[in-house]
Amino acid sequence: GGGVGSLCERGAAFVRRRQGEILELYSHYANATAERLGVDASPVWLVEPDLAQYASATQRGGGMQQSELVALFCRIGARVREALPRARLSLDVSPWLPDQEGWLSPFLDACPIAFLHTSGGRTAAHSTR
Repeated sequence: GGGVGSLCERGAAFVRRRQGEILELYSHYANATAERLGVDASPVWLVEPDLAQYASATQRGGGMQQSELVALFCRIGARVREALPRARLSLDVSPWLPDQEGWLSPFLDACPIAFLHTSGGRTAAHSTR
């Protein structure tokens, strides 16, 4: 939800401050997956979170630029594919955004995305339903 301390309000600052740690965690989990499944495995890797929330005007201190988020997603994908070269990446589509093409195209153009998904089950970021 949109409660105090939520990623809808403080997520951009969190990502900016801890991006190195976030990337290291993706590396850790990709390496652990490669150890269990083998380096030749080709898992579908659903990248969380819904990155659009970090670009939102609801972010304290200002949302991240879309170009920053595209670069982050590409770096996450690179970390996963270092350990699992055949991994197929999936991007959360942020279904509540009115301009899907405008939001998704830069990601699709810049990053090796094989699938699109939605993970929240809601159509609005601050939805309580």
